Amino acid sequence: MHYLLLVDGYNIINQWESLKHLSQENMEAARHQLILKLSRYGTVRWNRIIVIFDAYRVPLKNRTLFSEAYGKVEIYYTRQGETADYFIEKLCLDFKDCFKVEVASSDRLVLHMAGEAGARLLSSEGLSIRLAQEEKEARRKFAGTFISSKDAPMNQRLPENILKNFMYGDRKKFRQKKESKNSKKKRKN
Repeated sequence: MHYLLLVDGYNIINQWESLKHLSQENMEAARHQLILKLSRYGTVRWNRIIVIFDAYRVPLKNRTLFSEAYGKVEIYYTRQGETADYFIEKLCLDFKDCFKVEVASSDRLVLHMAGEAGARLLSSEGLSIRLAQEEKEARRKFAGTFISSKDAPMNQRLPENILKNFMYGDRKKFRQKKESKNSKKKRKN
């Protein structure tokens, strides 16, 4: 079974203190930070993440559904007059047969509707905790596995023989394969 996370975008922004302060200065930057955090750590737990921002109060006439993607995170801006609540409920119903749906929001109405549609519920605080756990796990899992510069501490560097083999050994194999293919072509001609 695949896992889907539906995120009530503006609700999460207004619940997380760091994003709330940022949104007062620059809402676009706050949206970007939320999406960035979800794309970095959320895709470990969920196969698909959809963030919904409503255009309910957007004064544009004939505002249509607009979507974009950032890595594995899909972002939807609802139609004019359509709330994120309604869109989340619709997605819960549409995807309940092919995904285990989880909804992140602290809006009681959204959580009630999502629960009625069979989704698992996750508060904004719960989402923050889960992402922090995924970030911590990713840092622990990948600590010291990257090739570091000469200035890095000794315990974070790859041994020179492995590094040289990695950098030069693959090139040598590539050249040998290329030369082998070229010689086969010459034989056919």
